[in-house]
Amino acid sequence: MARRTRGAQAPKDDISLRERLQSRVKPQGVSGPDGVTYTAEVNTQLNELSAGTFSQGAGVRFLQYLESITTRRVLGPTASNKELRHLEGARWLVGVIRSRMAAAKTQKDGR
Repeated sequence: MARRTRGAQAPKDDISLRERLQSRVKPQGVSGPDGVTYTAEVNTQLNELSAGTFSQGAGVRFLQYLESITTRRVLGPTASNKELRHLEGARWLVGVIRSRMAAAKTQKDGR
């Protein structure tokens, strides 16, 4: 696989997703579980991508793994502030994935 150098153009399939992600708008968009405002179309696509990735087979098992090292992990009283913040950030990310999966299910059921 060829490496891109700084400033080099991305392959065409990457551009499409990048353009959609950059189409975020503040006043008229939809706020996602990550706290970022996207167009409704991009928000829906991100929800569907999350559900498609983590709802079957290896994705389910991988999400279970992520939960086992984040949301089901307990740090002891000797944990540092840095350790706690790191784990909370990881938990937040797993929560974003779960929220997007739930939103995709709601979208699908509502159609």
